[in-house]
Amino acid sequence: MDYSLKFRSKFSLGTQPINLKEIRYSNKNYIFAASDQPTIIYSNNNNLNFSNVNLTDTIIDACPFICMEYEDAICILTSKSILIGSINEIQRLHVRTVPLGEHPRRVCYQESSKTLGVICIQNLIYKEAHSFKILDDKTYEILDEFKMDSNEYVQSLISMKFLNSSNEYYVVGTSDVCEDEEESKSGRILLFSVTATRQLRLEHSIKISGSPWKMCNFNGHLLTSIRNMIYIYKWDINEEGDINFTYLCRPISGKILPINICTKGNQIIVGDLMKSITLYEYDDKSNEIKEIASDISTRFTSSVCFIDDDTYIGSDSNLNVFLLKKNKNPQGKMDEKQLSLMGEYHIGSSINQIKKAKLVTDRTESNVIASNELIFITADGSIGIIAQLKEDMFSILKSFEQNILNIINNVGEFPYYKWRSSCLSTDEANSLSFIDGDIIESFLELDRDTMQKIANGDNGGTPLGYTVDELVALVEKLKIM
Repeated sequence: MDYSLKFRSKFSLGTQPINLKEIRYSNKNYIFAASDQPTIIYSNNNNLNFSNVNLTDTIIDACPFICMEYEDAICILTSKSILIGSINEIQRLHVRTVPLGEHPRRVCYQESSKTLGVICIQNLIYKEAHSFKILDDKTYEILDEFKMDSNEYVQSLISMKFLNSSNEYYVVGTSDVCEDEEESKSGRILLFSVTATRQLRLEHSIKISGSPWKMCNFNGHLLTSIRNMIYIYKWDINEEGDINFTYLCRPISGKILPINICTKGNQIIVGDLMKSITLYEYDDKSNEIKEIASDISTRFTSSVCFIDDDTYIGSDSNLNVFLLKKNKNPQGKMDEKQLSLMGEYHIGSSINQIKKAKLVTDRTESNVIASNELIFITADGSIGIIAQLKEDMFSILKSFEQNILNIINNVGEFPYYKWRSSCLSTDEANSLSFIDGDIIESFLELDRDTMQKIANGDNGGTPLGYTVDELVALVEKLKIM
């Protein structure tokens, strides 16, 4: 019998030579890859999976440690020491719960101080008490806390470096809440540094005329939306060494209520409470913010993000995500001022935030398949990934998705594309700009005969021109993005 290896895939496991050792845990075999990025390799549903080991030192070697007192233990040799330990159940995402005793509202990470900044709310009788805490990024120990004034609610939190400053600061935006006011008319922007002893120091405070819904770093300046206005503050230090904040340019009025902001270079996209997304640009020469284009539809946006210079993604209160694009070849002034709708997709969960980031580092040639990865988080605790596909790969995967749907029956026989179409649109074609990764990944759970039917395009589908093994390899690459 002729044996041969097919469908070679490459996986990056660090920059140092790799030492592979077989280990056993709970009557299952695993491969321990010892290197500067130690990894445990295991099989699940006939697919290779990778799980990072929570060690920072370079691992030189590893072997099973056989001992009556320590079942399924491993002996690990690092450049500094010998360690004996065991592995937990392998999961695709490791979750650790840290009790705070209060409700966390905002969180951000500061690289320079290795701390997490967390806004917490303590529910008292008839009112709330807000505070800002910093936690160690490894142990999650609470290092220090700053309590807000009575009836002062925190709305926004970021960590940033200002232009011409080498220090990194936490910036906290608050609003004063009064029972007899429908809308907050005052608040503060607080600037904190983390000392060498990892304590909070209030460096500066400025009074503002409303609630700072969102803040972000704009080329080393502080961009924020306060009530229905958009401000850019610049950092300055006077002769006495005191910090001052002044306007970089004249503030500009938003639509109804600008509650979400994202920046890229000199471009700014603003998500409004009712008026969807508007694109602005800061002009260095005239020193002003100019409105470039906007979406004319009515949407309550919950998050916004850049995909590239001309394409933007947002989520709305109807549990949809939607794509907008700037018109490159407008037919007139009206077209030039309007953002074109490229697609909509019903997620079915309320998205709180969309960020340009990755859950894991690149391990394969998956960047050839997809780019511009985004992570979104939802109110029900889900974490999802959205990535941009190349045109030829999108065409293949769209046919692949349709072939799977032609073979696999939906729950309750409910039409799939009707479910995925936006609640704001009666056109199911708008959802065709997206591919459902869960549908594609479900291919790995099917039996071989069903896989072959999908590859052949049975039941009204399109022949894909791929063998079953080639399709499995393709899904594997997408799965570990």
